[in-house]
Amino acid sequence: MNIKEFLRCIIYLFGFLLYYSGLFYFIIELRRRRAKIITYHDITDKDNPFIKGMNISLSTQTFRKQLSFIYKYYNVVSLHKVVSDIKHNSPKKKQISITFDDGYKSFKKNAFPILIEFSFPSTIFLVSKCLIDKKFMWKNILRFLCNKYSEEETISIVNKILNKRGLLNSVSTVKKIEDLQTYYSKDTLELICDELIKNFYDQIKEELNNDNLYLTIEDCKKFPIGLVKIGNHSYFHYLFSKLTEKEIDKEIVQSCKLLKNAFGFSPNFFAYPQGIKVVNANIVEEIAKANSIGSMFYASGCDNKYGSDLYKLDR
Repeated sequence: MNIKEFLRCIIYLFGFLLYYSGLFYFIIELRRRRAKIITYHDITDKDNPFIKGMNISLSTQTFRKQLSFIYKYYNVVSLHKVVSDIKHNSPKKKQISITFDDGYKSFKKNAFPILIEFSFPSTIFLVSKCLIDKKFMWKNILRFLCNKYSEEETISIVNKILNKRGLLNSVSTVKKIEDLQTYYSKDTLELICDELIKNFYDQIKEELNNDNLYLTIEDCKKFPIGLVKIGNHSYFHYLFSKLTEKEIDKEIVQSCKLLKNAFGFSPNFFAYPQGIKVVNANIVEEIAKANSIGSMFYASGCDNKYGSDLYKLDR
């Protein structure tokens, strides 16, 4: 058991004790005048090789239990309503909104039918290059290869690619897949994924069907307008803290253009890839404002005070 798994177990145990001791209700009451926005990714009962190992999946049974809890103790509203109330510093008791990141197909197959049972609205933050250009996110390609073969074999090939290109050194040697976005630029990530696909193409070509992993434009257009809203999750989901100002501009501007062409409008909401705060937030916010984005969201696990800065909201 690694440190992350250990901490996750501690958090689950803490949550279990809070729930069955009844203390959770007092915590809800203490935080009742804070706006909560929760985030999901993948709701499934069957492991997807493109996602397995990323720790972002939840079973349909657990998802339904969580929604039942939310239904009992919170007032679920649209993200537009939450943001509007935050903007106007108009506190509401126990208000919560539900969001989904990355636009995985499991939203349509598994999450949406359960949301309908509760009549809960939600917002899906889409990665435009996956939705429109039918490309796979680099993290899904890497995770797929790790699951199909092994993480050790995939990492070994990654290091060979980097060494061949003169990009490998003792500091940046990849020991686990997560190291890639820590040490390398988006161009290098693209290079690695392209090379990996070439190396394994004959063995994996039949499984490289984008429509089986991500929502399509047609899928999104079929959702009831009043229950499912579209949000912007960047052009290709690169960590903004590793991008130049020019690259960030492209991630936002290109995504806005593609989503507007697909749906006839550019979403007002933008969720940071991986939800991570960036040191150059002011620059990012200026780019967002110039492209008619009204709110931006991190994913630090905190709730929001009414009257907060709309470009620094938490989920």
